[in-house]
Amino acid sequence: MTLAGLLDVTPLGGGRFRGESDTVALPQPFGGALVGQSIVAAGRTLPGDRAVHSIRTTFLRAGVVGKPVELDVTPLRDGRRVSVLEVSVRQDARELCRSTVSASADRPGGISHTSAPAAVPGPSSSPSLAELAVDDGGLGEFWDGFSAVDVRVAGAFEDGRVHVWMRCAPLPDDPLFHRAGLAYASDLMLMAAVVARHGVPVGHERTLAREWNAVSLDHAVSFPGETRADDWQLFTQFSPSAAGGRATILASASDTAGRPSCDVSQMALVWPCN
Repeated sequence: MTLAGLLDVTPLGGGRFRGESDTVALPQPFGGALVGQSIVAAGRTLPGDRAVHSIRTTFLRAGVVGKPVELDVTPLRDGRRVSVLEVSVRQDARELCRSTVSASADRPGGISHTSAPAAVPGPSSSPSLAELAVDDGGLGEFWDGFSAVDVRVAGAFEDGRVHVWMRCAPLPDDPLFHRAGLAYASDLMLMAAVVARHGVPVGHERTLAREWNAVSLDHAVSFPGETRADDWQLFTQFSPSAAGGRATILASASDTAGRPSCDVSQMALVWPCN
């Protein structure tokens, strides 16, 4: 299945949609896919003048890989400028996650500012994740299902920041799919930023899986502007703190011209295997 096919959802009527499940070698459906599908489902119910500008998802239960999901979209508010919706993702009677999605139309003359992206090597000068994994015995079976995203590591620094270039497989021109694609990609490398602070080199995904258990509790993404997820995006990721087995991870992404693409935050449970 293509990434576009995975992110797309089929309308069932009454604010309900069907989404296909991924087939990655994980014990549960990939959270980034559920977030991306929730964005598409919400976007399909919005007035034409509004675009999704943020999503905050709470993961509730593990689902079953390879089994379709049903998405229920409930409008919470339609104001003059802002719409707020809730999206629930279920498999049978089990609710896997619930999201609050906000959408609006850009306001002319509204506030606008950006931060300069990190000065790091470009994607063509950065090693692929697979190249960095060679010394660790390869990426492992968990990564077999993520070929739709090209990952290049621009650097991991002593301050804990990890800079990663990511580019999704080709997507339709509809900006809704590019927001969903960014959300999908944004969930791929966050745990690497956590364990990098505990001695696990970026790209050593086998070591991460062998030494650490990690479960995402929530995932939030905001979109400051339009971009293409199938062009290179530089994700700068950082875990500022962790306590009691809970790690906070923050990330921001920009395109090759330095224009901001998305901002990400996640809380995860992370604990040693032994």
